[in-house]
Amino acid sequence: MNILFISYWGINEGLSQATVLPHVRLLASFNHVSKVILCSVERDKFEPAEPIAKVVHVPLISKRLKSVLLNKVIDFVSFTNALTKIVVDEDIQLIICRSSLAGGFGYRVARNTRVPYVVESFEPHASYMLESGVWNRFDPRYRIERYFQKVQRRTAKYLLPVSNNYAEFLLKNGVSKARIIVVPCVVNADVFYRKANSNLRQSSGIAEDAIVGIYVGKFGGLYYEEESFSIFALAKEVFNNFFLLILTPDDRQWVESGILQNGFSPKEFKVVQADHNQVPEFLSISDFAFATYKPSFSKKYLSPIKIGEYWSCGLPVLLTEGVGDDSSIIEREECGATFSIEKQNIIERINKIRIQLQNETAVRAANRKLATIHRNPEILKRAYLRIIEDIIAR
Repeated sequence: MNILFISYWGINEGLSQATVLPHVRLLASFNHVSKVILCSVERDKFEPAEPIAKVVHVPLISKRLKSVLLNKVIDFVSFTNALTKIVVDEDIQLIICRSSLAGGFGYRVARNTRVPYVVESFEPHASYMLESGVWNRFDPRYRIERYFQKVQRRTAKYLLPVSNNYAEFLLKNGVSKARIIVVPCVVNADVFYRKANSNLRQSSGIAEDAIVGIYVGKFGGLYYEEESFSIFALAKEVFNNFFLLILTPDDRQWVESGILQNGFSPKEFKVVQADHNQVPEFLSISDFAFATYKPSFSKKYLSPIKIGEYWSCGLPVLLTEGVGDDSSIIEREECGATFSIEKQNIIERINKIRIQLQNETAVRAANRKLATIHRNPEILKRAYLRIIEDIIAR
């Protein structure tokens, strides 16, 4: 079987490193799979991915016009034509789309070629962007994305939502149970585990007895901006020897300014622009983690990859209430804590984590167990095998 895998993200982006490449590598490992054509949307200069056996990377180069909407329209037409040609020339039997954004391409290519397509990491992206204030209801991008999400619900061979919450929504809205396979964002426990690395603490200017809180990711969009800095400052109130570690692609000067304005001295934090392969090292020198999402109705459909990575490295997480299945898991298992934006609530929740950290061995094991249960790559493997066997049996 030859498979076309479509990613909406650039090959060097964190999400590609964390999700796309591991998924493609898994597909290529199956005996039934002869070749995987990986197509990624490249908007900036990029470095080619490391070679993977049976995988061919074909970048789709964005025009990068000044008009965002015009650029997206031209890209959509040209990419659809290019992908259709690949399906025909490479005798593709299955199209896998990573996210509903890539699913828009998959839908059109499937119409052109009659090759079945599936959408993994299927989430209501348009709702996220609307509720987070990035798009408004009259934004053409919102309307177009909503349209494509609806047609994918109707026409995709399989939909792989990342949360049970969204699977229930799909069932209530007419998608048959046979077409739904829940696959959260899985994490490789052989890569993300707690490593002994005191040297990195020392080189980062972190005292051996400091309590390190780490945040990995961007600010704004789906996430709090200035509010995040205030939350970090409340952790400083709870822990006398608190050190803040930030791993972000955002502008370093802007992030540092926000932290300093919230009462931190330069010796009490560090902002790093790290590659994804460096993340496990930094998680290993941390004690707990932050995941500061803006609350909204559709956030319960998320499955943040960073939560699985935190868990796999044994870190209790301070997570916004109502995020994916994870908030309920954290509360039910009493590993980490969930919070609302009120100051007193945040202080109480950080204190809950402080108490958990008093038994470090237990808290590390408990959070690691969450990853092995809820973010295990075997979940993805079973889903892929079910889909491939179904396509072969047609």
